[in-house]
Amino acid sequence: MLILGMDEERKDTVMEGSMQGYHLKQMEYHRRELEKLMAFGEDDFDDGTILYFEKTFTPRRNPRKYKYCAMKSAGQWYTCGPRSPGPYTWDQLVSFMSDGVEQVYITVNPEFMTLDEYRKEMEE
Repeated sequence: MLILGMDEERKDTVMEGSMQGYHLKQMEYHRRELEKLMAFGEDDFDDGTILYFEKTFTPRRNPRKYKYCAMKSAGQWYTCGPRSPGPYTWDQLVSFMSDGVEQVYITVNPEFMTLDEYRKEMEE
C-alpha cells in the first residue's frame, strides 16, 4: 500500500481501515470453513462404512479431481487414493473433505459377492 506523502494522521487512518478489512475477511473465511465442516455432521457411522468422494485440488493452473474411498475400521477412517495419509479421526477426514469436495456418497447395505460370482454375472 502506497502511503508516501500522507500526513501521519491520515496514514494511521488508512492503516487502521486496512487492518479492519483484513480481520473481517479472515472472520468471513473462518465462518465459511465452519459451515463446511458442520455440513458433514457427527461420526455416527459403524465400522465397515464406506464413503466415496471426489476432491478437487486447485493449484495455480489445471485444477485436478481425484477419486477417494474412505472406510471406517476400529473407529478410524482409512482412505485410498492419491495423497492419502491416514488413518484419520472423523474430524481429520471432514477437514480433508471440506475443501474441494462437493458431494459425499455412502454405501448402504452393500451386497458382497466373490470375484468368481462377479465374473460369472458379468458374462451373462
